[in-house]
Amino acid sequence: HTGRASRDAPDSARLSMVSIGTGMVESRLGFQPSFFQSPVYSPDGKYFVAAIENGPEMSSLLLATSSGASERVLANFDGQAAFDWSPSGDHIAYVSGSTTPFGLVGDLALIEMGDLANPKVYETDANDVMAFFWSPKGRKLAYFEPRLTDGPEGSRTLMLALSVLDVRSGESLLLGSFRPPEALLTQVIPYFDQYQRSATIWSPDGRYLVVNALRDDERPGIFVVDASSNLEPRLIN
Repeated sequence: HTGRASRDAPDSARLSMVSIGTGMVESRLGFQPSFFQSPVYSPDGKYFVAAIENGPEMSSLLLATSSGASERVLANFDGQAAFDWSPSGDHIAYVSGSTTPFGLVGDLALIEMGDLANPKVYETDANDVMAFFWSPKGRKLAYFEPRLTDGPEGSRTLMLALSVLDVRSGESLLLGSFRPPEALLTQVIPYFDQYQRSATIWSPDGRYLVVNALRDDERPGIFVVDASSNLEPRLIN
């Protein structure tokens, strides 16, 4: 995906396939990109998903084959979208909503992909999601939501609430709230959908998460968080 959305930059916004061999060959696709940052391939590499404009003021998540042929619309959305395929291939998670100074904030939804001919969309109770990350086996989804807390003399502090959604039950578990360093808010969170294609905050066994947050002395620290919430977050650095 190059450029922004077609409606804002019709001359530069495009979706293309790039073949890599002895050289690089770019083939422009016939889809008009909507407001999103990064396409995603299915774990088996047979399909990819992108956000497109399919009508005036209408945006959709599109399932396409690896050759770039359109398969079907998975979901419609307003504003901007960010999405990722689960490692197991069973679900796609996506957030759709409005942009803020810290990136996209919106509603979290799941698309069940067990039957590609009949994908099903499920809403969740998470409505202010800034970023999410699939667990290694695709059974859980960790996500961050912004929270403002009252401080001394009427001041307010921005916190990030970390929760884990169990995909099967649909229930979420709050693991804790953390004060984010500026670098996390400005350099990582707004681009989480691009980063998570190659990186994750989950441990390989899916038992823990790693969070960068401010310590009590205002210095950035690294915290290990138990995904089951049985243990308090532990500062390791």
